[in-house]
Amino acid sequence: MFAFYNAHVCSPASPKIVPQPKLVPKANGITRRYFIAAVEVDWDYAPVKIHPLTGESLLNPNSSSYLYIRGGPNFVGTIYRKAIYRKFTDVTFSQIVPQRESLGILGPYIRGNVGDTIEVFFKNMASFPFNLVPRNLPFADGSEISSALPTLPGQIKLYRYIVPERSGPKLNEPNCVGSMYTSRVTPLNDTYSGLLGPVVICRPGILDINYQRSDKVTTEFATAFVIFNENLSHYSTYNFATSAPGRLNTSATDFVNSNSKNSIYYTETSEVWILRKEKGQHVHFHGQLYIRRTSQTLRGDVLEVFAGTYETVEMAGYNPGTWLFHCHVSLHSASGMETVYTIHPRKLKVYVTKSWGDADVVQSNIAGEVLAD
Repeated sequence: MFAFYNAHVCSPASPKIVPQPKLVPKANGITRRYFIAAVEVDWDYAPVKIHPLTGESLLNPNSSSYLYIRGGPNFVGTIYRKAIYRKFTDVTFSQIVPQRESLGILGPYIRGNVGDTIEVFFKNMASFPFNLVPRNLPFADGSEISSALPTLPGQIKLYRYIVPERSGPKLNEPNCVGSMYTSRVTPLNDTYSGLLGPVVICRPGILDINYQRSDKVTTEFATAFVIFNENLSHYSTYNFATSAPGRLNTSATDFVNSNSKNSIYYTETSEVWILRKEKGQHVHFHGQLYIRRTSQTLRGDVLEVFAGTYETVEMAGYNPGTWLFHCHVSLHSASGMETVYTIHPRKLKVYVTKSWGDADVVQSNIAGEVLAD
């Protein structure tokens, strides 16, 4: 975890800010370039109104999920205007790069080895000022990430970051570790509006020039455990006016609660990053044990991820089947923070919409972030 602060020298006259030294990390890798935009979409949190575990209809008024699904003139329902990160082919931003449906609302992967320079050409195609700031990666000139300037609607800005050794895997950790990137213009509202994505930092030489891994990891998962508080989204006024025109009191408890969307988003690769937007989560993998490598090697199936932290774990898919994957906080799980994943027998190697894997090594990266209520 990192905390940013300014030191002041107090005197009878006035306090003076002590300038912090600018430490420029050494770049000895390659430059990896990304073209990413913030685009606006009408996002459906539940396009299929069937519970993925029980098979019951979410539109049943007696269902605990009905509060989050119901629409009509007094509730928004499941479709909200949001801003999300998406990858494009080049700086013209004319052709979007398709990404797996399973990534959900998450933006594209940003990958790099320790020592690499990461250049992000960012275009703001949305209606509010945004930017793109990876966690734990300083600007190439040594500036702090807190100094990232906003990109105004319609503008294109280049953000250049460097990957220092401190941001990569430690001695006993896996070859690659995960974190996240977000917009930090107004961090709380930007994230609730939909702007977040996974970052993968590897040891030198693990990623080749084509961004492919050279080790034995076969599948990665970047997973986000997020409660999107749509009441604090930049688009709340628009969403309430267009989808709940009959709602006069937007501060009513049932309406406020209906706009808190407990979500899990995840994506295929050979590691799992769980990007958390809560005060604390207990991530439970049914059917398999994970391996967590730090100063010690630990095995388990429930992983506690604290706010503002990231975790990376490895998993060998030894037990074929479809398994429950959820938050162990009962309120979050009952409100929608649960899903399933599938481990296929080795010979099949078939990927499904909701999950991926075979009997090879799977690595998981799990991250958490503080968001105020």
